[in-house]
Amino acid sequence: MKELQQIALLNDCHIFHNVIFPSVLPRQIDILLIVPNAIILLEIKNILGTVHFKNGLRQLTRTSKSGEIRVFTHPEIQLEQYIRGMKYFLDTQHVSISIYGAVVFLFKNLNIHREDGRLPIFMAFLYQYI
Repeated sequence: MKELQQIALLNDCHIFHNVIFPSVLPRQIDILLIVPNAIILLEIKNILGTVHFKNGLRQLTRTSKSGEIRVFTHPEIQLEQYIRGMKYFLDTQHVSISIYGAVVFLFKNLNIHREDGRLPIFMAFLYQYI
């Protein structure tokens, strides 16, 4: 949080955590950053082990150290929904600004296997300060 707050002071950046986005199915945006010329939506993942992004199935599978496999919703699906919802909201307010999204994993020692992705993935370096 300390580093993000310093960025906020230097660049006129506003940081919001766990923002509930009103819609037919309410969504919770983990971190919403508003900077002078863009809005950045971050989807935070607290997952350990080895993860595989499967674009054809649009899912994320995680294999733990014990070998247990668990399937999650592909984080890009969540971000795409958040970006569309934010764009719709801003359009209704007649606001035009760029909207970006990224997935952030908490742990640096995560093994990621990814097919081509549409949105960037970051690891721990950002979230450790939040």
